[in-house]
Formats: sequence, structure tokens, C-alpha cells
Amino acid sequence: MEMIRIFSTLILFYTFFCAAAQAPDISITGIITDGRNPVENAIVTLVKDSRFADTTDSKGAFTLSNKTGISNNTVRNSKENNLIFLRGNRLYFSVPDGISTSDVMLHTAKGRCIQKYSLGKNRSGSPSIELPKLSTGLYFISISSDRTSIIRKLIVTATKKYLCGNSTGNFTSTGINQSGQTSTGVDQIKITKENFLTKQVDISSYKIEDLSILFEPESIANATSLHKRYSNFFHIGAAVDGNSYKDAHASIWKTHFNSMVCENEMKWTALQPSSGNFQFSQANAMVNAARSSGMLVRGHVLCWFDQTPDWVFQGASKEVLFGRLRNHISKVMSEFKGKVYAWDVVNEAVIGYNDNDQDVGEDLGSLKRWGYRNSKWYQIAGEDHIFEAFKAARAADPNAKLFYNDFWNYLDGKREFIISFVKKLKEQNLIDGVGLQCHLNISAAQEKKNNQSAYQTVDNLEKEIREYAALGLDVHITELDISIYTRDYVSDDKSKWYTSPDLNEAYQDKLAKRYKEFFDMFRRNADKIQNVTLWGISDDNTWLSEFPSGRPDHPLLFDKHLKPKKAFDAIMDF
Repeated sequence: MEMIRIFSTLILFYTFFCAAAQAPDISITGIITDGRNPVENAIVTLVKDSRFADTTDSKGAFTLSNKTGISNNTVRNSKENNLIFLRGNRLYFSVPDGISTSDVMLHTAKGRCIQKYSLGKNRSGSPSIELPKLSTGLYFISISSDRTSIIRKLIVTATKKYLCGNSTGNFTSTGINQSGQTSTGVDQIKITKENFLTKQVDISSYKIEDLSILFEPESIANATSLHKRYSNFFHIGAAVDGNSYKDAHASIWKTHFNSMVCENEMKWTALQPSSGNFQFSQANAMVNAARSSGMLVRGHVLCWFDQTPDWVFQGASKEVLFGRLRNHISKVMSEFKGKVYAWDVVNEAVIGYNDNDQDVGEDLGSLKRWGYRNSKWYQIAGEDHIFEAFKAARAADPNAKLFYNDFWNYLDGKREFIISFVKKLKEQNLIDGVGLQCHLNISAAQEKKNNQSAYQTVDNLEKEIREYAALGLDVHITELDISIYTRDYVSDDKSKWYTSPDLNEAYQDKLAKRYKEFFDMFRRNADKIQNVTLWGISDDNTWLSEFPSGRPDHPLLFDKHLKPKKAFDAIMDF
């Protein structure tokens, strides 16, 4: 009889659905990841009302809701939680005295009944049913008779099923608990799991869907390696050349980075300097070195106005040019298929023009419009060369991520022009993401307010990241470095050059602050950014000290002595 009395306090499944509108609506769904992979079997609860709890599935998904009649799926040591058992794929029931028959229904999370069983009383008092084959996700088991209704949440993962208890007995059909107090609002979600740092996430409303939460393993907090410190957020890459991947720089590269891109060795002039003369040995050696150290590899670049041999354009009609383009992309991507996971397919195809249709360069004061660069590619084939490159790349390796890559991504006008053709590429399933180069300066231009770098702020770049991500595109930071110079004067003005072999403290502090501001923003947007690649390893080997004037620069995280700078410490400190 005691069991019957316990049952009499439970809500009927239908009654709870009808009364839900009177109670405070709690409907919170979300995904928990470690930055790259879903976190399975993490326990998620509401801090102010621990009756609402869930365990993440194989996709890291959880649901906290009273709309389905389920308020808590943590198993407590009570008699009513011992009435249903899950063993393998079979549910066992302990039917109490006084109940002869019950209906058992299996529902989807949205309430659709998948299967209905009639549960009769057998001699042992423990009838059972075999569950059908179910895809991963959330389901509900309801048992109802003329006297009672019991609800259980069933979580199906790729490897296991979990039957979760509840405390629906704490509710009445009016949404008031037994203590007579209305359930109050909550302001935090708590996530716990062994070997992870317990995390509490602020929320502002009961009605939150598709919340994305980054969950940090305990080992990460004390990591001394750059890529391990950021393993919850995104991959950290470095551009390497034919020497740095194997010389004194290699130790830093392998310790602190888990992604690689060849600085020049995968460009057209390096891979096919003359027609049909493919030379893969150098790039293969670098790719194999990266992969043997467990790194991801980005490919750079398949179609670019620069570092493309003249023979590609000589005597070329549009059809001939496309034939050469398709052949190059097919041969290159086939060579690295399964080794290179992402490619910059087209690079730097957009510039600004003045009234005379001349490239305005960095001076945006005379900017009238953004448009395609008047490269040889464009002169022969127009914008079609961009689409042809992406079509060839998709055909060559359907599993590779395909990117459009460009600079000055903190300028709204340039972004809008890029989006105008990226949308068309996406509609044809030809593109997966955008690469933002991020060749930044130690501060935005202070005097030349029309210089492009006057817009080089954290807020502007963050806006661009979010705008691209809103299109459903991946975002990679592809060529990050921060020059110690502003853009208020030209690089060949030697009176402004910094000639000391090492940075003084003032520069160190300023550079560290700048790096930290951007990395703090990158982490805020880690759900949108998959990779941050620095364009080099250390200051003794940077393109900024070679191009365009040979002005010495110190733009990276490691100095000329291969030692970490204050900038390194700054982005590790969070």
C-alpha cells in the first residue's frame, strides 16, 4: 500500500503536459564540447533547482525541461526509482500490488509515440519488454494505468543506453511543489565530470536553446604547451619553411603547435614551376613531419594572383586556363589527399578601387568600391576563375575543408563584397569556410586615419568573425602576426626602424597587451573559430623582416633567441 500511496502523488503524463503552461517554462538545450570534441556523460544541473538535471549524450547534448514532465534524471535511492530497470536492450518492470495492467509507451523527445506495449501482471511481478533499435538521442518511457503515471528519460548514445530517474512526485499539476512554493528562476548551469574542471555558466532565462559550452579538462589549466593550453578552444598552428620544420625551430614547433601550414612550399611556383613538372618532395617531407607529430595540416594555396608561374597564363584562353587550373588542383590535392584536411583554394581576390578604377592600397580615403583584383586570372576568366577553382577542389577531395582566404578582414565593405560571392559558393556546396589573415600591427594607425589599419580593432575583427560564422561557415585565423610598427609611416622610412636586436620592455609590454586582447576575443568566439595559425615561429625568421623593405621586425611569440616573449606569457594567462 505504501507503494500505491507514492504512486498517487505522481503526475499523469497528459495532465503535466496540459498544466505546463501554468508553471514556469524551463526549456534549456545545449551542447558541451572540449573545444573540438563533444563531452559525453557530463552531468548538467541547474544550480538553484537541482531537480533539473541531465547527462550529456555521445554528441555532448543535454536537455533540462519541465515541458515533458521530466524535471530530474539523476537516480536517487527511493522505492519509486526501483520500479524500472534497464539491462542491455531490455526494460524490466516491478509492478506493485493492486495494479493488474499498465500501458508502456516509448516517445521521442518531441512527444511522438514510437511504440506502445500492454504490460500485464506476471507471476514473478517483473515483466519485461525489448526496446526497438533507436538512433542516438533523447527518448521518454511512460507507464500509465488507471491509478498512476511514471515517466523515465532514456538517453541513447553510440555505445550505451542510460535510463534516468526523476522526481515528478515533487510537482502537482499546477506547477507548485509540495512545500507550497513556486519554482523560482535560475541563473547558472553547473557541469561536472571526472577529470574536468567543474564549470558554472551564467544564464539569463529559462528558455535557452542550443547553448554551446566549452568544458575544460583539469590538465589544461596547468598546461605549459601553447596548443595544450588552447585544446579546449581551437588548434594552434604555425607556418614553417623548408628549414624551420627540422632545424633549431623544430623543438618549439613540435612542443607548442598542433597544426602546420607550409609558408611557400605548396604555392604553384613550388609545386609546378613548369607545365607538368610537379615537385612534391619538399612539401611531402614537411607534411609528413607534421603528421608524425600528430599535427593537422592546412594547404596553402591553390589559386593566387602571386607566385603563379607565367606559363600558366601564356597563350591561354578561358578554356585553356581552366584546364591548367583543374589539372593543377587535381594533381596537388590528390597527392596530399588524406593528409591535408583544409585548403586555401583562392587567396586575396578582392581589393578596393578609386574613381579611376585604380587599386587604392592601404589608403581608404579615396575608396569608391570593392571589387575583384584585376589579376591575370580575372583578366582572362573574370569571377568564374574563383568558382572553377572551388569546383575542381571539391571534385579532387570531397572530404577536405575548402576556404577562401584574404586580408583586412576588419573592414565591413570588403567583407560584404566577399560575402556576395561566398554565398553563391555555399549555395553550390563548394566552400566550407573563410580564412582571416590577421597581419596586424602593435596598434591601429594613430595619425593616418584613412589607413586600413585605423580599423584594426578587436571589436571590428570580432564583428567580421561573427558575420562569417552566421553564414554557417568555419572561420580560421590563418596568418596571424603583430608587427611592432604602426601604419602611420612607410616601411622604407629608415628613421623609424627599430634596430636593437631585442625588444625593450616598453615594446614587450605593448605587444603582449595587443596579443592578449585578440586572443581573449578568439576564445570568446571559440565556437566559431577552429584554427588560429601564426605566420612563423620566432622573430629570427619572419617575412615581415624581409618584405617589402627589409625593415627588422619582432612580430611573433618567440624572440630571435627562440625564447618565449611576454606576448607568449600573456596569451597563456587566462
